Amino acid sequence: MKKTFAFLCSVLCMNILFSQSEITIGDLTYYIADKGDAIVQSCSYSATNVVIPATITDSVGLTHQVVAIGNGAFSGCDNLTSVIIPNTIITIGSSAFWECVNLSNVIIPNSVTHIGEKAFFHCHSFTMISIPSSVIQIGDEAFYRCHGATTLNYNVEQHSDFNKQFEYCYFKTINIGDSVKRLPTKFAFNQDSLTTVNFSNNLKYISNSAFMSCDALTSITIPNSVDSIGGTSYVAVNGAFEKCSALSSVTIGENVKYIGDNTFCDCMNLETITCLATTPPDIEYSVHVFKQCEGATLYVPCQSIDIYANTPGWDSFGYSNIAMINFEVSVNPNNMDWGWVDIQENCGYVILTANTNLCTRFIGWSDGNTENPRTIEITKDTNLTAIFSQIITAIDASIIEGELYEEYGFCESEPGTYTQILTDENGCDSLLVLNLTYQVSLNDAKEENINFYPNPTQNIINFSTTIEQIEVMDLTGKRLMSFNHENQINIEALPSGVYYLRLINDKKVTTKKVIKQ
Repeated sequence: MKKTFAFLCSVLCMNILFSQSEITIGDLTYYIADKGDAIVQSCSYSATNVVIPATITDSVGLTHQVVAIGNGAFSGCDNLTSVIIPNTIITIGSSAFWECVNLSNVIIPNSVTHIGEKAFFHCHSFTMISIPSSVIQIGDEAFYRCHGATTLNYNVEQHSDFNKQFEYCYFKTINIGDSVKRLPTKFAFNQDSLTTVNFSNNLKYISNSAFMSCDALTSITIPNSVDSIGGTSYVAVNGAFEKCSALSSVTIGENVKYIGDNTFCDCMNLETITCLATTPPDIEYSVHVFKQCEGATLYVPCQSIDIYANTPGWDSFGYSNIAMINFEVSVNPNNMDWGWVDIQENCGYVILTANTNLCTRFIGWSDGNTENPRTIEITKDTNLTAIFSQIITAIDASIIEGELYEEYGFCESEPGTYTQILTDENGCDSLLVLNLTYQVSLNDAKEENINFYPNPTQNIINFSTTIEQIEVMDLTGKRLMSFNHENQINIEALPSGVYYLRLINDKKVTTKKVIKQ
């Protein structure tokens, strides 16, 4: 009898648990899978704006997580204009939104891993398509004829090569996200409309035929992160940018080491090729890579002109069509009245000389370097500021409590920072900064051995010991910031320049100079 009762209880529980294999709530009908997860099965044809919930509750109070949009779930919902998908959805099934022709607002969350074939077939009201990094599979014709979309945001980290996934999508702009390391073959199908491709700085590889015959592309900049364009092949392949007939300028990043067959073949309007690599990238089948591009000018680093001119594939340009890259070098003084900079440009480097006006002095460069003259190798556009200041003399002094300090025009009896303006025989005003402290004993007057780093710094300064009081002063002696009992301070709020650190420990004072970048 007990066994029979237990069996009946188990059957009853099973019936309660799975009594609802389908649940309809509002416009949506769900199918409950064996594990209890919910799948969107269908939608009312009259629905216009749909919010898919993360969970649903059945009639007996059980909660089910919504994990998928089933095959054909919204197929033919002509009235549908927007769908909000929760971040519990993992799969969007085949033909899920087939011919939802008025659907214009769908954000695919970063939980989705699979998008089925024809999932958004002929959703031609889309204006933008964004594929998150979580997606690992996009089915054939997934976005077929979504021809209203002008922008593709593509951030897929793992994928297979394309087969009509974006056929008849006329994107004007493609943005490659930071998760993308490799672009698949046949990446762009909108050959006649694409005008702009924005690559991320994490991209490593651009595959064969990725942008083949994109006739509206006029300019391409391949980032420094890319090391290979096209793959090695023993058979004829279509190049990554082959037959891009409007392409007029190309910049190839400094770390590209290999360029595959036909990469720029038949780009007959190509005028300038800028290759930032000092060592010429290897070229497969050298006669094909730049075929029909003979009229283009090749710009390379100055010191590499001879190397390019004598390297197979690159030598087809000849010395007459190889020129030096002209990087922009901009160096300005922080104050035009205090000094100026002479710039002497040479092949691959410049010599900077900071010159002071009367009554001023040179402090250093905005990146912390203090060499003058200074030689810089130029491999990219460079912008620096020469930092000048008026003549400043700092004096650290101490007195016994009750005494007066009466030198250099000062008459002070209390610890503090004081300033005087002195005029020399040349008529130059010199700022004199007095840091005055109490002297308790001869030992106390000795400067402490306090180290700090980094110098120059962008924001954080670390000290070798905890300091009782830290004052940050400008070159006039004005106190800008103050800290107590710290071994690290943050001066991020201060503009770039030179400052004094006044460090007080046990009535001993140390003054240090620091450069804020």
